[in-house]
Amino acid sequence: MADNHSRTALFLASRSGHHDVVGVLIAVGRIPLKIKDWNGSTALFAAVRNGYANVVELLLTAGGMAFVGQDGFSRTLAWWARRTGNSGVLQLLLQHAERTGSSIHEESSPIDTISIPFNKSAWCDACKLSISDGSDYYCKLCDGGKFCLCVECFSIGIRCRNGMHELLSRT
Repeated sequence: MADNHSRTALFLASRSGHHDVVGVLIAVGRIPLKIKDWNGSTALFAAVRNGYANVVELLLTAGGMAFVGQDGFSRTLAWWARRTGNSGVLQLLLQHAERTGSSIHEESSPIDTISIPFNKSAWCDACKLSISDGSDYYCKLCDGGKFCLCVECFSIGIRCRNGMHELLSRT
């Protein structure tokens, strides 16, 4: 089962850093690891973006997770790991690439390193990073008015799934 953004329980647990829940969901094996959300992200991307090294390690160890490739932002796992500034996550990705004979595409590094602690009350529905209070855009129609975008995603042209809706700023 997935929500209306194609996010499974595994995706949401990974995004939130719930290591034990991720472990149980992997062990039960009912959720395919390769499922992507509406923006082309897997559970592994969600864990990497939010800097949860213990969850990243669990997902990589489980196997079956697409390790190479890009998400809907045309970004790789390594790019997001650099973006968060979490060297532990980047090291896990590099070690996994070495073990599996995969290559990590070297792309330009993000301009800014952003480390934002997870905020359960506000997170971007596009990039899955937590949003500082009051610095987001929302659609009052999608998801019962709970569809939110961070300033960065909004500035690069991301909108709600219905491009005709007006997004309002809380800034």
